[in-house]
Amino acid sequence: MNNIAKDILRQIIKTKKIDAFNEFSNIELDGKLVVESYNGDGMRIYNKKDKTHLLMPKNISVIQENTLADAIENGTIFDDANTVDNATSYAVNTSLPVRGLMNKGINIPGGLINLTKPVIGVLDDECRANCDQINIDNGSQFVKDIMKSKDTGNTVNDIVDDYYNIDNSEDDSPLPDDFGSDIYETEKELRDVVLSPEDSIDEDDYEEVEIEEGFFSTLSPDTTAKLIYHLNTMNDVINNPMLPDAPESSDKSLNALDELYSEGKELSKFASKCAENGKFDRRTSQLLSYVAVASDEMSKAADTISNPMIKPDDIMYKEPGMKEAVNKYTDNKKTLRKVLPEVIKNVESGMGKEPIQEGFLRKAPKRLKDLKIRDTITYITLEINEIRDTNDAQILSGYVCSKLEICDFYISCIDNNDPKYIVPHTRPQLIQFQNDLNRLLTQILKIRPVNRADRTWMVNVNYPENWRG
Repeated sequence: MNNIAKDILRQIIKTKKIDAFNEFSNIELDGKLVVESYNGDGMRIYNKKDKTHLLMPKNISVIQENTLADAIENGTIFDDANTVDNATSYAVNTSLPVRGLMNKGINIPGGLINLTKPVIGVLDDECRANCDQINIDNGSQFVKDIMKSKDTGNTVNDIVDDYYNIDNSEDDSPLPDDFGSDIYETEKELRDVVLSPEDSIDEDDYEEVEIEEGFFSTLSPDTTAKLIYHLNTMNDVINNPMLPDAPESSDKSLNALDELYSEGKELSKFASKCAENGKFDRRTSQLLSYVAVASDEMSKAADTISNPMIKPDDIMYKEPGMKEAVNKYTDNKKTLRKVLPEVIKNVESGMGKEPIQEGFLRKAPKRLKDLKIRDTITYITLEINEIRDTNDAQILSGYVCSKLEICDFYISCIDNNDPKYIVPHTRPQLIQFQNDLNRLLTQILKIRPVNRADRTWMVNVNYPENWRG
């Protein structure tokens, strides 16, 4: 774009003449940029039908008037529109129960994707779409609000107006006409959909199991004995009157803190192992998982607080690095005092050898399949390196999203103490798996595969004579 063209563009932007803007785009940009006015707040970009669309409000800042011309000239506006596409894919696929919809024969409406893009693709003063976590979270919440709009009494149009900050007091149309069809499609396809968590799993995702006698059967007698010993020892440590509820200095109760540090590590190790490998009833397994996490955090906090280099004022006024330790110490002490007596009673009395709910007598629970966490993460990591085109990226991102949905279901079963399912993983394992999947999905969506069919990649290219000048 030469200087004259850029000056014309700046004048068009300043006068907000949309028709002139699109005519300029047809001449200088091959029509790749479509500008549309709307009664909302902020400039928004998105891709639709192989073109980049720019929603232009009536008022933009003087800074944006200048930076918009620069963004169009250097092409960053088109790059950012592609980034918005990726961020929208992430927001939609991680907010919707995609696998559950597919199991019910429902596809994600293209209209929902089109409506979500402008929510994420807001331009800042530099006319860049940052697509940071705030924008992505905003897009995710937009999708969730639409999914539950029937319960809240809102229409899709109401939600769009809210997120776009539409001013309906004006007489003219608040949004371009093609938004109407997207809103209608989304309203028709998604608003009345009712899904339960069970819709996210198939028969291949679990197996029926019988209630088994003796939940210690996969643990050695030595491991079981050590678990019971450390549970009772930790209970004595927690109830030791020399162990304060809220530590005030590092030199007081030093022996009790040292005992808490060593015992917390041991109990965490055995509780975690037994929760994962022992055949306990669901309640006891989950309590052991809580004990494992709380004991580990308590041990680390005690080690920090008992450091002889720590001054009393550091603890009292919760200096940086000490505040977290004191908070974890206090919170986990309350948790362990409440949980340990029940866990000890359950383990020592052999609770779980027989069904504890009548429903188990009528129908056996379903053991959910092992997610093979390490193998899955390794497989996805290797496949990322094999991505050659957008189709490969879409297939792999769909696979990751399906794993995320199953992971969410497993966590839901644990959090709700669902008696119908036996989860083969602990909650901390699933949370870590979820974080790894989100990280890999973000990485996949950032990849822009090279088009090897492009002329620059072709071997037998006939260059003109004296092409080097």
